[in-house]
Amino acid sequence: MQTMAPPEDAQKERFARIDERFVQIDRRFDRLEAGTNERFVQIDKRFDRLEAGTNERFTRVEGDIAGLKKGMGSVQTTLNRICIGLALGFSSALLAILAKGG
Repeated sequence: MQTMAPPEDAQKERFARIDERFVQIDRRFDRLEAGTNERFVQIDKRFDRLEAGTNERFTRVEGDIAGLKKGMGSVQTTLNRICIGLALGFSSALLAILAKGG
């Protein structure tokens, strides 16, 4: 038995409803995209604020490290002087012992 094809008007009506659904979905996507873009802008602002704070902390830490390097340089110079003094003292004592004859 042969079935009848739907009337042409019904088919046009069906396609019009499908088109309308696609338009509604497109509108929803546009709204979601706008909201998502706004969230990304807010997140970018937060990252910028965090980056500024982080850069400030790095600058402060670099200054502290520079101070420590200067302090360690003076400690190293002092230790070098002590070692040289001890070496000279030891060699002087050794030469004095050897000069006395023993």
